[in-house]
Amino acid sequence: MLDSRIPHSELLTHSFLTPTHNKSYRKKNSRKRKRKTNDQLLLLQREFENNPEWSKESLARLTKLTGLSEAQVYKWGWDQKKKIEFSSYSKSSSTVSLAQLFEDTCVQICWKPQENSIVELPVDNNMKCREIMPPLGVDMDLLTIQKSYRSNMEAFGLRRNI
Repeated sequence: MLDSRIPHSELLTHSFLTPTHNKSYRKKNSRKRKRKTNDQLLLLQREFENNPEWSKESLARLTKLTGLSEAQVYKWGWDQKKKIEFSSYSKSSSTVSLAQLFEDTCVQICWKPQENSIVELPVDNNMKCREIMPPLGVDMDLLTIQKSYRSNMEAFGLRRNI
């Protein structure tokens, strides 16, 4: 039911009366996307291979040669740059191992209980990267028990690798 509070002049222009909800109206006014022809693509690819950085003048020239709009030509060039950037990124990241990534930045994290702090020490590149986490709460108790067990074993002359 129509709302009686809306003035009659606004009812005529109200959104539910406009033909945008009518499917046949939308189909008539919607533009279908046209694909680029092979000739247009060859021309764009050839120009991109010669110079991937397009100036305003080269965009205007390509617009005239291809019959595409300046926005279409610019977007095609932009997409090509992104494809190259993405493919080079994915190739380089797929051939690098984790060891190579951390080779130069390897550090040993040590807990210094006397200073109650964590210290990062550089590790030689030919050594494996290790990480020692600071003992907290229960971990500290377990570490204390382990140390006392080790010292008791040594006191009795028994040595066991822990």
